[in-house]
Amino acid sequence: SLTCWLGASDLTYMMVHWWYPAYRERVEEAVLRTYHRELVNCGVTTYDQSQLWDDYRLCAIQSLYVPLAWCAEGSLDNTAWIWFPKVVYTLDAIQHLNSVELLESRL
Repeated sequence: SLTCWLGASDLTYMMVHWWYPAYRERVEEAVLRTYHRELVNCGVTTYDQSQLWDDYRLCAIQSLYVPLAWCAEGSLDNTAWIWFPKVVYTLDAIQHLNSVELLESRL
């Protein structure tokens, strides 16, 4: 369901871009478990935990566009303090989550 997938995207945006990687790595599974439990409590029965995890991993790749868009909007010198760390956080998450594996399995 697109509504479930959008939730995974929002969680990715929050955790990947705004949390230090070491903290994100410690808590992301618990956050996703809690989110999934609440989906089930609200009646969602066709979206399992593994699908949420895969959507989260794919959204990590997708989320790379956010800091790159910020970079494109302003002067590279004047805005690097905001977008550059987010690029680093996102690339770290993509590597940590082995997100590329999901793309390779679809080729």
